[in-house]
Amino acid sequence: MKQSQLIWLLIFVVGGIFLAWRVSTTDMGRVWHHPERQIHQQNEDGSWSEVELSPSRKFDLHDDGDLEANQEGWNTWTVLKNRKGFNESFGTSLATAGMDPELVHDPVAAQAAIDGNPDMSDADREVLQSMALMSEDFILSPGRTFGLWLSAFFTLCIMSFLYKDNPFYKFAEAVVIGASAAYVMAVGFWTMLVKNLFSNLAPGLMRETFIPGLPEEIVFNGWYLVPALFTIFLLWRLMPMGGWISRWPLAFFIGITAGLRLIAFLEADFMAQISATMIPLWVSVQDAAGSMMLWDSVWASFTNIIIIVATMTGLVYFFFSVEHKGAVGGAARVGIWFLMITFGASFGYTVMGRIALLAERLQYLFGNWLHLTPPT
Repeated sequence: MKQSQLIWLLIFVVGGIFLAWRVSTTDMGRVWHHPERQIHQQNEDGSWSEVELSPSRKFDLHDDGDLEANQEGWNTWTVLKNRKGFNESFGTSLATAGMDPELVHDPVAAQAAIDGNPDMSDADREVLQSMALMSEDFILSPGRTFGLWLSAFFTLCIMSFLYKDNPFYKFAEAVVIGASAAYVMAVGFWTMLVKNLFSNLAPGLMRETFIPGLPEEIVFNGWYLVPALFTIFLLWRLMPMGGWISRWPLAFFIGITAGLRLIAFLEADFMAQISATMIPLWVSVQDAAGSMMLWDSVWASFTNIIIIVATMTGLVYFFFSVEHKGAVGGAARVGIWFLMITFGASFGYTVMGRIALLAERLQYLFGNWLHLTPPT
């Protein structure tokens, strides 16, 4: 057996034993949820507004027969990632109220004990009653639990690249790329074709099918036949003959995009940066009474001077019409220092962004999945 195969075998064996131990002894890898009744009432103008009810009252409304006139209700699922942590919090609340914390294992008995406790305030009773009702209604969510394990699996597959390129990483990479492409395609279809194109070419059909809430003022607009024709031409590349037809709308889109991006670049990255360096060398900072604050003024002026010197010396470094000797060479070397500081800060910012992503994934694995840290 090769060394790499032995390493992978040991990782799988140790990881499997650890997961089996965690699953059998904790709530690791499980996601719970409970239904929470949301009640809305229709106003006189036809609009709907949410009815403010206490949590325990919402639990009492199990079906529409308990609702009043002009009211509708539906369930929304509230997710619980750590059932053990909830039970510990519930038990602590019961103990604080002078009750048996073991009642967390019998929600029905807990509700009766809470109702029969005369020494409890109405606010505390409401909170404990809500927690007891939640504990009674919590059920395991198979879909969210499967999604949790699937997410953890793909995360570990991507992290396996730290060892070396392997089939698990390639599989996860292919799935992510495929899912991303499918998501972009679906979003583009519904937002660009259905919402923008079809709703202006066939508004009546869209109201009857995909967009029931399409405003009545939207009517047929013949100008949208032009993008519809361009769309057909772009898809013509998939035909066995005449693929060259797709080049015409593609060239049009590239030209339009380049023109728009050029204007945006000139305004944001050219004119804005030039105007940002047209700043005074001396800045007078004053307090509320109108008196000059010397040290604040010196610091603000020093900042402006640094910006101007960095900009000018950086431009000198890229000015190749004059040989970099003497004063020009010295200014160019100062510009190199400023450029290196800028590139280093930019690279450090990028690295810190990646570290933040890694920390979020590790927090997800150790918290939401393994329950070694509090779930988020």
